[in-house]
Amino acid sequence: MTRPLRAVVIGTGWAGEGHTLAMRAGGAAVVAVCGRRAEAARELADRLAVPAWSADWRAVLRAERPDVLCIATAAAQRRSDVVAEAATLGCHLFCDKPLALDAAEARRVWERTRAARVRHAYASTYLYDPSAAWITELLAGGSVGVPREIEWSQRSGRGAPAAWSWFCDIGLGGGLLNNGFTHLLGTLQRITGGTVTAAAGDCVTERGRLPVVPGLSDFRRWRSAQVSAAAGAEAEWRATEVEVRYRAFLLLRTAQGELPVTATCATGTPAPYPPNGLRVFGERGTLVAEDVGMGAYRVFRQAPGGASPEPLPVPERLAAAQPAADPVQSRWNALARDFLADVRGEPHAPYLTFEDGWRFQEVIDAIRHGAPWREG
Repeated sequence: MTRPLRAVVIGTGWAGEGHTLAMRAGGAAVVAVCGRRAEAARELADRLAVPAWSADWRAVLRAERPDVLCIATAAAQRRSDVVAEAATLGCHLFCDKPLALDAAEARRVWERTRAARVRHAYASTYLYDPSAAWITELLAGGSVGVPREIEWSQRSGRGAPAAWSWFCDIGLGGGLLNNGFTHLLGTLQRITGGTVTAAAGDCVTERGRLPVVPGLSDFRRWRSAQVSAAAGAEAEWRATEVEVRYRAFLLLRTAQGELPVTATCATGTPAPYPPNGLRVFGERGTLVAEDVGMGAYRVFRQAPGGASPEPLPVPERLAAAQPAADPVQSRWNALARDFLADVRGEPHAPYLTFEDGWRFQEVIDAIRHGAPWREG
């Protein structure tokens, strides 16, 4: 392929901006952005100098027939009709997480793209942090011997948000499992070289109501939103349902066999110990990865016998290998780099696909419904 790839982006929030910049960083031309609200699409197009915008994604796809479609909306707005339309036109697909609202739909989306023989990338991107690359190297190099078990835990004191967003409604693709746990699953697969094949677990959800702030579509603005008592009294209020606590028991299929993983998360209950993060228990010690925020880790090795942990700083070469951008954008850019290279038929690193997105949704459904899942 000699001409530049052409891309269309559906979504006007943080992910819509991120996908647009990632496509450009990977050498593709973004020819249009689409959104539910025309004014939001126009604002993003003007700000990023995209030549066209629309509230009608079908019309744009049929008129532009792009090489790549980026789906950067909430899951409820990207049901299988979007994928079906794009796949029919031969568009390669770059979709943010979660892939769908449930595992059954996620499987249909994956099977539809597989049948169309188009490339598909699943944007669970924390695995592109340099610390994840470092943990991968350490485990592959036998730093703690053959891994026997992994634990992950996170406790956060973060309280309820001030305003309503799709993130506050599991039925729209929101919640901690759809949006945070998917990142962990991607990281686990990268550092072990494995594939998640079984899951069980449970979760606790909380229900409530929050005020709607008009025009608050960008996730960055929503996270920092402040709503006065007067404004809240006059606003529309919508129901919320989100996970505040979950436990997961996973199996990863690796070259060394099945690797068990235990993951726990709780909000509203911060704790000084153990630190948030990963602990990989191996034959010859434990690799401890302390979470320092947004999926980045500070890494130590704990040898048997109770000696002090040995710090293992992330080498500069791994940070230098990342695309230059802020940490979140850099990860979108890294995925786009690998995905677009594949679309062009060029050498590329492995990346997550819709098959992984389906597997991750099977895991999430197993936890939400208390119904264990096993591949096959």
